Amino acid sequence: MIRFFSNPSAVPPEGERFIGQRSVTTNANGNVAFSFTTAAQVSKGRSITATATNRNGNTSEFSALKTAT
Repeated sequence: MIRFFSNPSAVPPEGERFIGQRSVTTNANGNVAFSFTTAAQVSKGRSITATATNRNGNTSEFSALKTAT
């Protein structure tokens, strides 16, 4: 499961606003290709981060950020 979050800028707090999730299955190397579209618009300049959770409930650190354009 990949969960996506919108944040006010490039600095913490990360994960401020939950904007959606996507269930994915990786290949044997742990890679997956997917797309994701939010239900609500993310304002220009806000940062988007994500976390990944495996089937055992272990959650990753936040991803590198991307800025909404």
